[in-house]
Amino acid sequence: MTAAASRPALGSKHFAKKLVIRDLNIKPTLPPDFEATTWSKLAAAITAIFARQPVADSLEELYKACEALCKHHFAANVYARVAAAITDQVRACFTYLAAVPDDDFLAPLVRSWTDFTDALLLVRAVFMYLDRTYALPRHERPLYDLGLHLFAEHVILAHQYQLRDRALAAVDRALAFARDLEAVPSSETKSQLAGTAALFRALHLDAPVLSPHVVREARQTLARAASTELAVQMSDPVAYLDWIDAVLDREKGLAETMALAGAADVDAAVRNVVIAQHADVLLAGVPAWLLDGDAAALARVMDRFTSVCLLAPLVDQVGAWIAEQGCTIVEREAAKARGAAVPAIAGRQAAWHNPTGTVPMIEALLVFKQHVDVLVVSAFRSHADVQNAVKTALHKAMNVVKNKPAECMAKYVDEQLRSRRTVDEARLEQTLDQVLHLFRHVDAKDTFEAFYKQLLAKRLLLGRVTSMDAEKSMVARLRAERGVQSTEALDKMFADVELSDQLAKAFKDSRFATQMPGGYDLSVIVCQSSAWPTLTTTVSALHGKSNGNGHDDDKAAPKPIGRLPEFMARGVDLFSQFYATQYSGRQLAWQHDMDQVTLKSSFGKELDVALVQALVLLEFADMDAPPLSFTELHARTGIELAELKRTLQSLACGKIRVLKKSPPPARESGGEIAETDTFTPVAKLDQVKKYRFRIPQIIPREVQQQDDEHTHEQVAEDRSLALQAAIVRVMKARKVLPYQALLNEVISQCKFPVEASKFKLQIEDLTEREFLERDKDQHNVYRYVA
Repeated sequence: MTAAASRPALGSKHFAKKLVIRDLNIKPTLPPDFEATTWSKLAAAITAIFARQPVADSLEELYKACEALCKHHFAANVYARVAAAITDQVRACFTYLAAVPDDDFLAPLVRSWTDFTDALLLVRAVFMYLDRTYALPRHERPLYDLGLHLFAEHVILAHQYQLRDRALAAVDRALAFARDLEAVPSSETKSQLAGTAALFRALHLDAPVLSPHVVREARQTLARAASTELAVQMSDPVAYLDWIDAVLDREKGLAETMALAGAADVDAAVRNVVIAQHADVLLAGVPAWLLDGDAAALARVMDRFTSVCLLAPLVDQVGAWIAEQGCTIVEREAAKARGAAVPAIAGRQAAWHNPTGTVPMIEALLVFKQHVDVLVVSAFRSHADVQNAVKTALHKAMNVVKNKPAECMAKYVDEQLRSRRTVDEARLEQTLDQVLHLFRHVDAKDTFEAFYKQLLAKRLLLGRVTSMDAEKSMVARLRAERGVQSTEALDKMFADVELSDQLAKAFKDSRFATQMPGGYDLSVIVCQSSAWPTLTTTVSALHGKSNGNGHDDDKAAPKPIGRLPEFMARGVDLFSQFYATQYSGRQLAWQHDMDQVTLKSSFGKELDVALVQALVLLEFADMDAPPLSFTELHARTGIELAELKRTLQSLACGKIRVLKKSPPPARESGGEIAETDTFTPVAKLDQVKKYRFRIPQIIPREVQQQDDEHTHEQVAEDRSLALQAAIVRVMKARKVLPYQALLNEVISQCKFPVEASKFKLQIEDLTEREFLERDKDQHNVYRYVA
């Protein structure tokens, strides 16, 4: 009761208590030694990390300690202390490297650098919060970049670049050992070079310091090595080329090992020293490689020269060699054709040096061009500059002797198209294409066309066309190359032959054919004198069987061959009467000097002979007749003496002898005919296996030369007329022109080479004929006289 009575009553003033609200956001105060304690933990960690020793605290605890310092505004002090700690480590590294001997400097340098960067990476991981919240916002160097900067400043670049120069010298020694082609660089050497290059690259000293130094060292070292190699190999291009390849392979490996920023400069310096500065050594081997067809060596040389931008000298060398070889071929064969003495070729000889065909110049040129074409593709990979050099060189070679290559080319095509051997159409087309490639390089294309036209006429008239498709294919090529006008006459010649075939069929169906002598067939080719070369009259060709036949082609007015047998004369007269019924107002002018006759012999074979040979053989139609003397044959046939001697020589002294000569020929093959000789027919001919064969005529060299000279004279005359026409055409349009300007315009219009001397003669002729006149005030200016 007493206790209860003493308790205050509820609601009285003695029952109430005071409520106090305290501030819970008040930060706790840091211990006075917080910064020192925390930093001592971090400093100990930095020291342990650089000393490669275990760290007392975990990385997480260290990271949080750095974070705590930064959050309590000690970031600036931490950054400065970390920088000072790294600086101490860098100086210690310098002290260590300065005591390392020069002979073994790279290994300690690379090891120190590797240890330093590894430790620096770990320090950066510990102080990552400091980099993010303090260094980067204030544009200070991050700790890793700061460490690299301090290493460069206090190690590589300190004390007048002492360690930098020692490092570069050590690199030189390592590179010299690595460039020894007789030794294999060790993995340790490669590792040291790679580590040193990585050091300079990380410190941004590769491009300004290491790469230029390596370039200079490579230039000096390889220059000495190249001189030594040349002295040892006695300037052997093949050996030096092999040495270059070995050097470039070794340098490529070193470049990959060091991965220099200036690797391209090093490579350019190496190539300049070993290739560009000794290009003459490699160029000296080019002619031999070209002669031997060594495509592999030429391809290697081209690659090397292309890499140093020296392709022009190589192209010039190739072009000069091709021009020299081509000119030699043309000049030698032209001299042989003139009968001049030709010295033997010194040194090694190629396939084109000793052609064996009947047209040796073109055969040699085709073999040579095929050799060059193979090299252009396989060795020079059809490079445009090389192709242009080949064209220029071939053009020079094909025109070193005027007109002769064009003449020989036409004769070569004639030989290919009239060959009696089995014709491979594909091979023939390929040959014609190759000849056309040479034709493009010839300036005297009109000379080729003149000879080709003449020889085509002989093939058509003598029946020596092996393939009419091949003939027309060649004409189509010329048409595509030179235009329609150049082949207009050739097309007319083909048209005449086709029309003559139609006339032959019509003649056989006419009443005149029934009046022909028995056993005698006649075939005639009627030609337009305007289309056929140097022919002024219609040309006929006689073809006969059993008793006789003929084929006609002449280049001027008809000339007598001899007395035609009565049956031949009768056939000629009958065809003339038939032709008069087909074409009124036209008259045939018969030419027999190229007639061909097919005779059937008593020994069971058929002979293809010329008309003049047939006239002689027909005198021996009676096998029982007594021998005939030279004088009797001359009197019976009416053939002139010189021609009769050549004819009897082909029949009685050739490889195939259908007449016996008495006395016998002094030589097994060939012999002379005397006017006192007598002749009898051969009763049996076993040496010829073919049923039908041809006995060639003997054409004196003088006759062929005169024929060729006549063609050249005709070409020269045509050129003179064309030159005058071009001069008048230009002056009529321009009225007044200086001499040189007139010459240039005329050259651009003419399709043949214009010689200044010939041009001057035509100018003088036109002046005399009052087509042109000289200007009174300017002597070298001409005016057109209307």
